[in-house]
Amino acid sequence: MKITNVKVAAEFREWTRRERVKALRKERFEKLHQEAAETEVMYKELEQGWNLKAEKLLPLELYEKIQEQQRAADRVLERKEIQIDELRQAMDENDWEFEEVLGFHQKDIMLMGDRIDDHMDNLFSAFLHELELIEVFILLSYKIRFYFT
Repeated sequence: MKITNVKVAAEFREWTRRERVKALRKERFEKLHQEAAETEVMYKELEQGWNLKAEKLLPLELYEKIQEQQRAADRVLERKEIQIDELRQAMDENDWEFEEVLGFHQKDIMLMGDRIDDHMDNLFSAFLHELELIEVFILLSYKIRFYFT
């Protein structure tokens, strides 16, 4: 009975972990989807900055436009770097959580092993006691048979 308590506790821990991971995954997906939409808008703005066909610009104005485009592109790259760092951090947290779960599983296995050992010791003691009772019964039956014959 105690072994099943360990199983129920492990299953509950796994269920709560999966629910938490599911919620985090959904949140991360929504955030990435929103970020993709925002980045697409920024990309379109960058792309529009290069429509210089009709304009006649002085070299200094062209240089300023290029610098503006460079700053906009740097902002996009910076946002992507932040996303990458967040994903790396999430990966590290998942690795740490995996190691923690392995530790819980190891403790559960050790606990079940200890309980099985205790149960085996109890069974062994009970069987020895039963054998002793059988031996006493046999000896008494021999004595009774010997006494009456």
